[in-house]
Amino acid sequence: EWRVPTTVKVQFADVRRDAQAAAKQAIDALLLIGAKKNASSIQSANGFYGVAKLGFSWQGDDVLPFAGILNLSRVLQRLLNQPGGEQLHCFVQELVPDVVCEHRVLCFRNEREGPQRFVREHLWLRMKTRGEHHNHQAACEVHSFALASAKVVSDLEAGREFFGGDADAVHEVVATTDFLADKWLLWFLSEDAEPPPVTRLDFLVSWRIGGK
Repeated sequence: EWRVPTTVKVQFADVRRDAQAAAKQAIDALLLIGAKKNASSIQSANGFYGVAKLGFSWQGDDVLPFAGILNLSRVLQRLLNQPGGEQLHCFVQELVPDVVCEHRVLCFRNEREGPQRFVREHLWLRMKTRGEHHNHQAACEVHSFALASAKVVSDLEAGREFFGGDADAVHEVVATTDFLADKWLLWFLSEDAEPPPVTRLDFLVSWRIGGK
């Protein structure tokens, strides 16, 4: 319901001790969670595609895809052993398939209208070229993977470019992300009774012709 990919956290200490064992443990945990969520999603650890990322990473600087245990072990070492790095853990999650764009919702607090009222702006962003990585090109071994770019397009362009001219798909994404933004803004209140003055929520949009 919250549209969050299955995610686990890997400790730096475990990677430093045995990166391959840490990678296997992470993928096994993701497979177990995935099987509980969807019994038909059975995969093998060596054929598992996912993404590893550091928290607070700006513009995908420290987001890398992986395929299987050995590739994940290399990615974990790459991300956690950077010069000057102070991260104590890394997030590892399943790969979102069929991503056509990123949809961002900018939420600006409007206290004059009420304590939990926000003005929202929806943005559509193109993806970068598949296999391109501005910060870790040598470590990006999944060449079908694409990061979001900073190139914004209009609703009309989004419908034509991302959804084959399907205007209903555009409206569905906007409605779905508005619904999810409501839920995440409420979650912020559980973390702090003072709502954030501004926040940006990023959603990967997965779509294929003839589907949703």
